[in-house]
Amino acid sequence: MKTDTSKYGLESLIVKHMTSTGWNASAPSDYDRAYAVDLTQLCEFVNATQEPLIEAFDLDNEGLSRRKFLARLQGEITKRGTIDVLRNIPWADGDRDHKLITEDIPAKVDADPAYQNAKKQGDKSKARIEHDAALQRVILGLLNDDTELFKQWSDNAGFKRWLADTVFGITYNGGTV
Repeated sequence: MKTDTSKYGLESLIVKHMTSTGWNASAPSDYDRAYAVDLTQLCEFVNATQEPLIEAFDLDNEGLSRRKFLARLQGEITKRGTIDVLRNIPWADGDRDHKLITEDIPAKVDADPAYQNAKKQGDKSKARIEHDAALQRVILGLLNDDTELFKQWSDNAGFKRWLADTVFGITYNGGTV
């Protein structure tokens, strides 16, 4: 039996081996050349490991949110490598993160016009709804520079609840932490 040594023969052998060990091959149309990712497999991985990101970045739909996420992912993989990007990132700078949580994020949330308007109306429950929406926008805006915080926000429901309560307390009542 003669072995096909062409690039297609080699590719066929590689795919056959990978699929025999558990890898799921997807359609070539699933591959996004601009970002060098298989969108179907990426979404399956993110859904299995960090489900809130699917909705947060609207990964199921072509649009600005998904393009921003893919560009950021591509940049991080280029800079740090795939394995490092997939690891759980430890908090690196506690003082900076404390300032971010107790000063920077509350200031950005408090500056949100819809939240300011809801506070002026005096209805605390409506203010909380607008606060949570503003906080979501602020956290999404931090993805590029504060991956650690964003990861905790996405993966840790207790942290997300604590952060929302803390920032609401700071911005609604004018308190401090």
